[in-house]
Amino acid sequence: MDQKLGESEEALQTARRSFVDLELEESKSRADAVVDMLNEAYSLAFEARDDALFWIFVTEWLAVTATGLICGFVIWTLMIRRRLYREVGITREAR
Repeated sequence: MDQKLGESEEALQTARRSFVDLELEESKSRADAVVDMLNEAYSLAFEARDDALFWIFVTEWLAVTATGLICGFVIWTLMIRRRLYREVGITREAR
């Protein structure tokens, strides 16, 4: 994308020089080419944004899912599988 922007800046400078030299047809065609280059850069930027957001959402989903599974397992272990712990009548003797 940065390369496209650099190319368009150079082409715009050339179009400006042509305009100053009163070569209006050439200036217009070069300016149209600059607009096309900028549209390509715009499309590349949106593709990069979409790819980045996809991986951000995938990573976030995996983190939330893993946290939920770990918490669920811990709660299940502590609350449901009570048979692992023996029942105690009195924990301490009163003195």
